[in-house]
Amino acid sequence: MWAATQAELLRSRGLLAEAQEIARLGSWEYVVSSDISSWSPQLYRMYGEPPTDDPMTWERVSTIVTANDVELLRRTFAAAIRSGEA
Repeated sequence: MWAATQAELLRSRGLLAEAQEIARLGSWEYVVSSDISSWSPQLYRMYGEPPTDDPMTWERVSTIVTANDVELLRRTFAAAIRSGEA
């Protein structure tokens, strides 16, 4: 059962990556407590960055995205921390 679940998860991830590539959309997740973000393969492509297994820290993100986006992200994260919402 575990192998089938693992296979389905890999299939779903592959379909998501393909859909994001077709739509030219990327996705990311940021964990404030660890300062680690994970990016989809398409998001790396959109920013012209080579995909890596290295952690995508806030410091690294802030050197990749535009200054306006850095400020927007800072405000958004601060509001989420204050409210406790994702």
